Order: sequence, then structure tokens, then C-alpha cells
Amino acid sequence: MYPSGYTYTVNALSALPVVLAVFIGAPLISADQENGTAQLVTTQSVSRRRWLTTKLFWSYLLVIVCSTVISAFFTWWWKPYRDFMPHQWFDGPVFDNTGPMLPALCLFLTAAGITIGLLVRRVLMSMAVTFVLAIAVETVWSPLRQFLGSPRMFSYPLDAEAPSKLDNTWELDRWISDSDGKLFGWGHCTTKMPTEAAHDACVRENGIVDNVVEYLGYDQMPTMQWTGAGFLLLATVALPAFTLWRASRRPL
Repeated sequence: MYPSGYTYTVNALSALPVVLAVFIGAPLISADQENGTAQLVTTQSVSRRRWLTTKLFWSYLLVIVCSTVISAFFTWWWKPYRDFMPHQWFDGPVFDNTGPMLPALCLFLTAAGITIGLLVRRVLMSMAVTFVLAIAVETVWSPLRQFLGSPRMFSYPLDAEAPSKLDNTWELDRWISDSDGKLFGWGHCTTKMPTEAAHDACVRENGIVDNVVEYLGYDQMPTMQWTGAGFLLLATVALPAFTLWRASRRPL
């Protein structure tokens, strides 16, 4: 039985990057543009770039500190119970909410929200666009997660039970193979084989002796998370750079 409150916790954590993007990122500059504060600032002694840099710095600092503390606490809480949790380590509610992934997602989506706010210039519209973008990013991110690690291959006898080595792995694909390592699709001798005798004859005819599993191991999780976080942080750096460049060349 997994700890009580687990479902609510992972749902809240999964929503955190979206909430930060919509309610902190999107209004950060668009609110000042809409109510005229941005135009007022440009008439003061403080330069526009310095004003924007200060707003971005404190916003990103707030996001990274809060998300890092939350991620560290959830990681500490999850690890002792991971074998009893309903989600495996590769699933989004765990993979994206532990280690460096949660801070990276929060920073990226917040930066995207700030950039959208700068371009749209209206608070409610910026929040709506940011919300749609954030949901799209999290949807697209899910199938891309498997490409963050290098798949491994493992073979075991055809009639044997799957070894414990595969207990904490994420299976990507499965085949059967002959003694020379030639791979056949998992259903090669089951699809369109009407009887067990026909299945056995197919196995003998093709010399099939092993099950072959392509998988990602739990020990790859930290490397995969840092790789994913690295890509997100590169995009995060690009977004505020564009924001500063855009704001310095056109009126706010």
C-alpha cells in the first residue's frame, strides 16, 4: 500500500510548472504593459534593461528556489517507497517531479510565460496562451522521455521466467531470437498460428531459443534526468535573452 496523499501530491507537483508559468510568468511583464507601468519606468533614471533584468532575476530565483526545495523533499520521500508506488520511476509523475527535472520544467515554462506576456501585452490573453503552451509542452515531453537514455538489451531463455534483473526497468520493446542473435518480432510464432503444435513447429523451424528485451534501467534515471534538464535549461537561457533583446529594441 502506497502512502496516503500520494495521488494528491504527484498531481499537485505535476501542475506546479503550469501554475508558475500562468500566474507568475505570463503577468510579469504583460501586467506592467497593460496598466502603463512599463512606459512610466522607461521615463525614469533606471534603464529599461536594468529594470527588466531585475524583474527576471528575482522571478527566476523565486521559481528555482521553491521548485528545488519541493523536488528535493519529494525525491527524499519517494525513494524509500518506490517499490510500492503505483507509478514506476519512468512515469511522468515520478520522473518529472524528482531530481533536477521539476526545477528545469518550472524555469522553462515560467520563461516561456514571460516571453509570451511580453509579446501579447495583455494579462488574460497571455495567461490563456501560456496555459495552452504549457499543456502542449508537457504532452509532447512525455513520448520524448525515452530518448534521454541509451537502451540496453537483455536475453534470457525462451521458456524461463523473466529474471529479477528486469524488475526495476522500463521495457521499450521485446523480441525473440535464435542462437545467433537474429531477432524476430514477439508475435512471430504466435500470430496466425492456430494451434500450440503450429507454434512449437515455428519455434523449432526458426531455431528460436531466447527472449530479448530492450529496456531502460533505474540506474539510468539520474543521467536521463540531468540530460533532459540540460535541454530545458538551454531553452530557458535562450528565452530571457530574447526577452531582453526584444524589449531593448521596441517600446514596451
